[in-house]
Amino acid sequence: MTSPLNPQPDFIEITQLIHAARQRAVLAVNTALIELYWQVGWFISRKIAQAEWGGTRGVVISYAVCK
Repeated sequence: MTSPLNPQPDFIEITQLIHAARQRAVLAVNTALIELYWQVGWFISRKIAQAEWGGTRGVVISYAVCK
């Protein structure tokens, strides 16, 4: 441990801990978003595949204007 007269090494270590935690948080959020987008795409693809011929445009439009 450093003396109170030289807190710089402690401060550097704390900022490194914060930076590492932020990086882990960013990676977790990105992973969750990629999974979400994949699931939404899969859901829409499945609905389009189940629609009758000519009905796919209606499926896409209904999701595009939905709020």
